[in-house]
Amino acid sequence: QIIFNHFHKGCAHPGAQCRLVLMEDELTTIKDTFKTWDADGGGTIEREELEFVMQKLSPQWGPSEINELMNQIDCNADGHISFDEFLQWLTDPNAEQTLHEDGWFGAFDLKEILKPLYDVFDMDGNGYVTAAEFIECHAILANSLQIHPEASNGAIALQQDTTAQFSLVDKDGDGQVSFDEFVNWQGEVMKKSGIPNGRLPSLVEELANALSDIFQISRQAEQGQQVSGAQEVLEKQVKQVAAMSRKLYSDIERRKRLLEESKQENGKSKIFWKNPIPDENCMNALARKCAADLGVRLGEREEKGKKGKRRSVMATSSGFGSVRHVLPVVDGTSETRWLAEIVRAAADGSREEVFTYAASSSSRADWSRQGEETMARKALDELPVPLKVYALLVAHAQGRALTSVVMSAALEEAVQLEYLQPYMLQALNERLQALVEENIDEVQMVELHATGEFNDAVQRQLADIELSALEVLGLLATAGFQVDDAHWAQIES
Repeated sequence: QIIFNHFHKGCAHPGAQCRLVLMEDELTTIKDTFKTWDADGGGTIEREELEFVMQKLSPQWGPSEINELMNQIDCNADGHISFDEFLQWLTDPNAEQTLHEDGWFGAFDLKEILKPLYDVFDMDGNGYVTAAEFIECHAILANSLQIHPEASNGAIALQQDTTAQFSLVDKDGDGQVSFDEFVNWQGEVMKKSGIPNGRLPSLVEELANALSDIFQISRQAEQGQQVSGAQEVLEKQVKQVAAMSRKLYSDIERRKRLLEESKQENGKSKIFWKNPIPDENCMNALARKCAADLGVRLGEREEKGKKGKRRSVMATSSGFGSVRHVLPVVDGTSETRWLAEIVRAAADGSREEVFTYAASSSSRADWSRQGEETMARKALDELPVPLKVYALLVAHAQGRALTSVVMSAALEEAVQLEYLQPYMLQALNERLQALVEENIDEVQMVELHATGEFNDAVQRQLADIELSALEVLGLLATAGFQVDDAHWAQIES
């Protein structure tokens, strides 16, 4: 609930570029260290250069220790240490020695570093982590990564399915995670992050402390204790968990590719989402235009919403059609063209027919059919999956809020189009139900339970829910759907 509230308040998403800069700064630090060790600037570290450095960092070392270290770093055994080999060594959490944050070289023990975090997972302190304990802790990490402004750039190394992740970590299948299994799992995940080993002790300590505070406040709330300032502390620690998780559990290779793509695409024409999106009048004008041009009726089925109001739900059958996506395209100018992808069944029902309509703004109902019917499809292909989902939600909304029935229809279509995984819909529904239940007044809740009407009351409230496309996307993010900073920045622009 707290994590959802933090997202729902409207966090600023400064975009992927600043997140990528952080990753680039980390690499720059390692590059600077490599250049210092590469005394002659030849592009590799020779054994003599390694020996010179180690004489300063570890004067007690002799030739045998230096040869052993050389063999550890020089993976291809060519007698030279390349930058990639140097990077891999400094970011390998399974290493036995490393450079620490203070610049000194010394022993490195991942088990010692991870013990405080394991103790947080082991909530009852019995020496092992049960499935319930693991799932609760892992869910906080995964959810924080998904929706916090400090989330990673579409490169999360943690599995979002907590049950599946537990099965992978529990190697011997005994239904619990031992300390060794925990260390092996964390080592594998952290290796993908590219974080220098020297930074792991402080990052893990901060993560463990933040998680511990969250659980302490949760236990106090369960016991009915009223602690002054608990809400503020809780939100602060949720942010801390998200920030530490992003650093520890991001995939550096994916982040590198994002950085290169960002550099290559700099200055090119982009697709921008500019509010306001097409409103109800605009979408009604599109429906009239399709009826006149194509003989297609958009939105045939109806459902009852709040206060008995009825509204259309798009359907595709003989004589009827639907707006599958609504998306903006910027063609090298400041003018945004809104494209609508119209789908109808062919007369013989054997295939879909697709048409593209365009409007120059969201406020003017000047839709016109485009000669190139695949224009919308081509524009759609350039969008990342989260923006495709958003384009589909905007189309189903028809300029209005999404009711529960319309939202379900839109998300089911997103699954059919393979934008979403089926389990995400179940997770979304569970989140919505939990939110509704938590917002029922305590006195009313007692009365409803006493009369056996609690579940019916929850279902009635769920049926009356109305959400914007942006709110639905936010809930999907809490249910394991990956939405990056760059996507939020475009949508919220």
